[in-house]
Amino acid sequence: MILNPYVPKVASLHEAMYVYLSVERAVFEDLQVLVTSWAKENLGPHWHQEMVNDPLNFALKGWDSAGDPYYIVKALAKMPHTPFLRALPLHPDLSDLAWRIFHNRNAWAHYGNDERMNSIKEDIHQLVKFAGAAELDVGDAVERAFAALNSLTHAAAALKVPVHVPPINIDSLTPAAASVPASKERTPRPRIGASWGGLLPETTLELNSKQRDILDPQTGNSARERWPTPELAEQAVTRWFELKPSTPYVHVDPVDGAAVGFLDGHPYLIGYVGEEPETPEGQYRGFQSKAIYVYDGTGLATKEHGTPADLSPEQVGRVKAEIDRRGLAHGEAFRITNYGDLVHQGEDGPVRILTLHAVGA
Repeated sequence: MILNPYVPKVASLHEAMYVYLSVERAVFEDLQVLVTSWAKENLGPHWHQEMVNDPLNFALKGWDSAGDPYYIVKALAKMPHTPFLRALPLHPDLSDLAWRIFHNRNAWAHYGNDERMNSIKEDIHQLVKFAGAAELDVGDAVERAFAALNSLTHAAAALKVPVHVPPINIDSLTPAAASVPASKERTPRPRIGASWGGLLPETTLELNSKQRDILDPQTGNSARERWPTPELAEQAVTRWFELKPSTPYVHVDPVDGAAVGFLDGHPYLIGYVGEEPETPEGQYRGFQSKAIYVYDGTGLATKEHGTPADLSPEQVGRVKAEIDRRGLAHGEAFRITNYGDLVHQGEDGPVRILTLHAVGA
């Protein structure tokens, strides 16, 4: 039975997220049916118990139900010689695609996925490519859902369709999404980099590309003096220009300085004007890199092409020391945010393990 993924109706983040979740479910379920049927026929009726009990398959620890597709994807992603590969067509990129969708799934499952429209579409695209490489029956259906989302977002971008963002119920935010400790008596905010819900702050500042500065539109003066130091102001302004916002205006809350910018036509908390609230331990800030790096014992490089992360020797040393201190294994996956946060892509979701540059440096 093919689970047909959701076909979006409008170009909204809510619709895009629903497409991702339905495509993921369809691909994982189709893969599960294919692989378990093959395993029963080729590995015997006790294949699941035998695989779990094999000490060489330590990566599959916790696999209780034979029909759980998570562990099938995990085996394809992390076990180069898994027999499950024999259930699927020979394809040079199959393991790499499984590795990518495995880490994407973990991020989504723990509310750690990047909420930008282009990032959501890229995560869907990885599932579409995996379904194609594995020749899954659901391949055509997931490709149609992805094509529909692409068509809607391209049309919306061309027409500059205004985006409606439903208000967020602050009480429903997970602990990882609340970036302001209660002791600070600030308005609870989402994580920096998360989509913005509710009304936009009425105060605006302008990112002026000619002056490469952030200006008060009422006076034309620079707003950099609102940050504690010139270095922090420069970091924030540089980050915001690099995001290439849809409009040059940043909406700023006059009380806590929460700054909202539009990216791909959607509003996000992109940072703060002035002092930022303390970030909870392990929570990353900003937007994660598209590239996923693996740790090989000496440094970080992309899995697909072996391209090293753009880090100084001092930063590489700090990364190695922190990874070794935490006892993380070789082959673990990481991303880097536009805040310089190094984020471990663990099975329990993305966790910041260090920041690659000093605040204000």
